[in-house]
Amino acid sequence: LHRPPAGLILYAATAINEGLVHWLGSFSDPPDPSRPLILVSCLEQEWHALPALVVAESLVEAGYRVNYLGGAPEPDDLLRQVLRLKPRAVMFSASLTSSLGRQKRMLNQIRSLGLPVIVGGQGFGGDGSRAEALGATAWCASPAHAVSLLETLPERPERLPMPDPTMADEEAAWIEEHRAQIAGYVVAGLRDADHFSDELARSSRSWLVEL
Repeated sequence: LHRPPAGLILYAATAINEGLVHWLGSFSDPPDPSRPLILVSCLEQEWHALPALVVAESLVEAGYRVNYLGGAPEPDDLLRQVLRLKPRAVMFSASLTSSLGRQKRMLNQIRSLGLPVIVGGQGFGGDGSRAEALGATAWCASPAHAVSLLETLPERPERLPMPDPTMADEEAAWIEEHRAQIAGYVVAGLRDADHFSDELARSSRSWLVEL
C-alpha cells in the first residue's frame, strides 16, 4: 500500500475540521436581523481558512450576523462586498506572515470608508505590532477577544485618509516583487549549510515561495 501524499492528508484533515466547525455552529440560534453585520475573511493569498471560520461561527453564537468569505479572496471582489454590505466591521485572519506583505493598501482602503478593521491569527504574531504597522484598527488574540472588541468599537469610526507611501512600503513592495528569487537564495543557502538534503531542497522550493 502506498501512503497518500502529505498534502492530500492535510487537505482531508482540514475539510473534516471545517465540517465539524460548521456542525457545531448549526446549534446556534439564527441572529436577529437587526443585529450588526460583520464581514469575516482571510487575507489575500491566505488559504488557511479554518481560523477565520471559527471566528465567524463564534460571532454567530454571540448573536452577530456574519458574511463569511473564506480563504484567499480576490481583492476587488472583497472591496465590492464591503461596499455592498456596509458591515459594522471587517475581520481578517492570517496564519502565515507571507500573506501580510501586500495587505496595507487593502486595510487602509477599508478604513478610509469609515469601517473598523480587526485582524488576528498566527501570521500577526503575539501582539498588535504587525496589525498596527499595516493600519488595522485593532488586533485580537482569540475569537472571544474578537467578540469583546466589537462591543467597544465606536458607533461612527473616523474615516481615515489613504496614507502616503513610506520607505518601508517601498521596501515591502520590492520584497514582494522579488520573493521568488529571495526564497530560492534562502533554500540554496540552507542546502549549502547542510540543513536540507538535495531532495528536500528541490521539493521545498515551490512551497517556500508560495507559503
